[in-house]
Amino acid sequence: MSSSGITPITKSVTPIPASATVVEAARLIEAEQSTLPVVDEAGRVLGVVDSASLLKALVPRYLEQLSHTGFIRQDPAGLLRHALQAAQQPVCDVVQTLPEYLQEGASEAHAAELFLHTGVLAIPVVDADGGLVGVVRRVDLVVALATD
Repeated sequence: MSSSGITPITKSVTPIPASATVVEAARLIEAEQSTLPVVDEAGRVLGVVDSASLLKALVPRYLEQLSHTGFIRQDPAGLLRHALQAAQQPVCDVVQTLPEYLQEGASEAHAAELFLHTGVLAIPVVDADGGLVGVVRRVDLVVALATD
């Protein structure tokens, strides 16, 4: 393991404001990265959004509870109406909060622990005031651990 902790694998990232819409977040995820930090007006991290959290927002909630949907009457127009309406909600309504974020200089072991317990693909790195410094992607931590 590296003695410098997560610092070498912390990536600069463009956050998305909490007031942005789900569709804006989807476009940014498609263009830039798989997980976006969501920040408030002061730049403090509120959580993250990824394609999984956006998908949950765009489809009716009952679909997440079902293991098979074959018995449900197909209604593509209804699904589209629901998705178009949901796409306009603010991203702060679908933000995934994490139990904690990585502090600057955190250890690789602590990062691994958070990844194992949260299942996210990237974790925001914050300064002492909760401001965004960057993110650590799970894949970068795996590579760092495997090659150090």
